[in-house]
Amino acid sequence: MSKTQLQTTNHKLQTKIIAQVIVNLPVDGPFDYYVPDNLAEQVSVGCRVWISFGPRRLIGYVAGFSKQSHTHKKLKAIESIIDSEPILDERMITVAGEIAKRYMCSVGEAIEAAIPSGLKRGKTSIKLRKEEPEIEIKPQKGGELYKKSKEIGYDA
Repeated sequence: MSKTQLQTTNHKLQTKIIAQVIVNLPVDGPFDYYVPDNLAEQVSVGCRVWISFGPRRLIGYVAGFSKQSHTHKKLKAIESIIDSEPILDERMITVAGEIAKRYMCSVGEAIEAAIPSGLKRGKTSIKLRKEEPEIEIKPQKGGELYKKSKEIGYDA
């Protein structure tokens, strides 16, 4: 291998993107997955992705990115991206983390409890059953949910 090829290979290894992926299992996460070059421009925080998790193929939720993995194992790659636009934002992931702490579940389980069932199975759209009037729900002032929403910047 020439010096130029070696430098190019080393540069690619240093700049690879690691996605931190949350899964709907009762396990602590997130888990590190390598983002292939062909998906690097499309993946973002809050997107659903197909991943290989042990012998299973699961839907995961991208919670963040890093340049280094915390594991010494060989990373698996994200197989594909389900959403062209994220279905979660960082605030929703933070709230899911708070729910997970309070109710002793994983962040992935908290997210799955909050999204429509069709999205849990990898669908990209869902049908509404019937038109319902919009209802605005605000946390009660002084309540725990109100305090938490203020802490994370939600204007209730």
